[in-house]
Amino acid sequence: MAVVIIAAAALATAACSTTQPATPTSALPPIMADVGSVDGTTVTVPFPGTLVITGDENTYASWEAKMTDDRVLTFVAGHDDGSTAFNPGFSAKMVGTTDVTMTNTSSGDVLHFTVDVTG
Repeated sequence: MAVVIIAAAALATAACSTTQPATPTSALPPIMADVGSVDGTTVTVPFPGTLVITGDENTYASWEAKMTDDRVLTFVAGHDDGSTAFNPGFSAKMVGTTDVTMTNTSSGDVLHFTVDVTG
C-alpha cells in the first residue's frame, strides 16, 4: 500500500510540474520468434521495436543475418557477456519491409523470413 501511495504522490507531483513537457517513457516489449518456426513466415514488428530470435540454446552466438533492405533493421548478434546469454535479434530502424536470411555458422542452418516494421 505504501508503494502505491508513494508512486501516486510522485505521479501527482510530476503532473503538476510545468518545467518539462510530458514524454512517454514506456518501451515496447520485444517480439519473439522461435528459430524452429520462423522460417518462411512474415513477422510484424512495431516501430521502434525489437525482434528476438529464440530457441537455440547451443549456437545462439553463431547466427549471422543479411537483410535485403538494411535501412529497415539492424542485426544484433547473440552473445554471452559472462553472466547472461543474449539471443540474436533485430532493432527496427524505420517503417518498411525487408527479407531476412539468417545463417548459423556452426550448424549450417539457414532461415528465410520477412520482417514488416509498422508505424
